[in-house]
Amino acid sequence: MGMKTIDLKGTFEGGLLWNDIEHAQNLGGLSLWRLTLEEGAVRLEVDDGFFSAFGYPASDFTTSFNAFVTKALHPEDQDLLSEAVGECFNRGQSGFRMEYRMRHGTTGQWRWVRSLGESRELEDGTGLVIIGCTVDVHEYFTALEELKKVQDALHNERERMAAIIDAADMAVWDWNLETDEITYGASWSPGESLEDDSEPIGSVWEQFVTPQDRARSREVARRHAQGELPRYEVEYRMRRPNGKDLWIQDRGRVVERDDNGRALRLMGVLIDVTSQKMTEKALREQKEQMEMIIDAAKVGTWDWNVTGNYLSFNITYTDMLGYSPGELDGSVERWRSFVHPEDLEQIARHFTEVFVGPGMTYENTLRMRHKDGHYVPTHDIGRVVAVTDDGQAARIVGIQVLQGIALDPRMLTHPSSW
Repeated sequence: MGMKTIDLKGTFEGGLLWNDIEHAQNLGGLSLWRLTLEEGAVRLEVDDGFFSAFGYPASDFTTSFNAFVTKALHPEDQDLLSEAVGECFNRGQSGFRMEYRMRHGTTGQWRWVRSLGESRELEDGTGLVIIGCTVDVHEYFTALEELKKVQDALHNERERMAAIIDAADMAVWDWNLETDEITYGASWSPGESLEDDSEPIGSVWEQFVTPQDRARSREVARRHAQGELPRYEVEYRMRRPNGKDLWIQDRGRVVERDDNGRALRLMGVLIDVTSQKMTEKALREQKEQMEMIIDAAKVGTWDWNVTGNYLSFNITYTDMLGYSPGELDGSVERWRSFVHPEDLEQIARHFTEVFVGPGMTYENTLRMRHKDGHYVPTHDIGRVVAVTDDGQAARIVGIQVLQGIALDPRMLTHPSSW
């Protein structure tokens, strides 16, 4: 027996589902149906809209609801609809609304549909009938799935950026130039100097950055907004309540302009660079200390850029040989021309040994020709402080003293400061 078709629109008018049905009719792809319980089996009747909406010929199904479910519904969704219909007939619920996948009769594609059902008493009071509608919502669901993928990707990207910002001790800021309001992503606690403070970084900036630094920051921002600078970037100190200074690198750029090119909004980050500043200060102090030691000990220093084939010397080194500052600077071949001919072979041998990698040291005694022609006995010590990608020496620094002069041990442990 073929599937029975019926006109059900009049059945739904004024019912609980009528508004949903009217909306679905406007969208297209709507089928109206009725389920009745006859001798223990569920009978399915549909209107003509079913065949045009879902691609099935009228002769393709019997009126058996179970046969329809097995034939047309996705295996994972069959129990879902069958259980909902069973609950209605058992008076466990008065209706249902659900989404499931139905195979299109012509293309074979699994398409998402939405069904709404409502149970009613038969006129003679002998049982129930379930009336409802089914509408194709595949494009809607597909769009939702794509939207979810985009939202998940954005969520993952936000989490990744949040992790980067947190690991880098950053605070993100957003500056509305129209209202001069600055908002910050979160309270910020980089390092020990902020761990006891919970106030937003915005109030911290206004309260603890000096007026001069605030004015300088705004001036750099103004110049960037007007196109004079490619980006906004400044560094300043922030004085915390505990008396410690926090060094901040503030960076950003214009992210929005009006139709006339006027900057409306800047976004950027505050970065805690206190550790970097402390390291730079320690290195600077160490270098100054070594320079004082070297100057007091009258020690000559040399710096050989191996890859660039260039040697440079300090004033003490050139004074030692009677030359003016810069007069000896040049290629290593030029320097060899000042070495006693009998010392060249051992120098070449020692340099070959030191070229193998970082930390290797060079030490040699040699005679250097003074500007007036006589040779001066010297003692050279050097160390590789930089290498190339293949492990060869790229830079060697060293010191030179007249033979017999004792060296301060600190000179031998900090070659990078020579």
